[in-house]
Amino acid sequence: EPFARWLRETYRLDLVCVTRGGDGALAVSATEIVDAPGIPTNVVDTVGAGDAFTAGLIHGLLEAWPLDRTLP
Repeated sequence: EPFARWLRETYRLDLVCVTRGGDGALAVSATEIVDAPGIPTNVVDTVGAGDAFTAGLIHGLLEAWPLDRTLP
């Protein structure tokens, strides 16, 4: 979390999101910090996983959902 905060502040970013595979994801904005745990699953193929995650994140941001609703 400290690195994500530093990155956001140093580069004046609206949001920093760090995916951590099976350990979930972390999102840091100016007003929110969300540490979402991973969801246990049986992984068969990881192709497209990052694209799907990013699409869900962008959808939540476009809908102006809070990060705790968008991320998990």
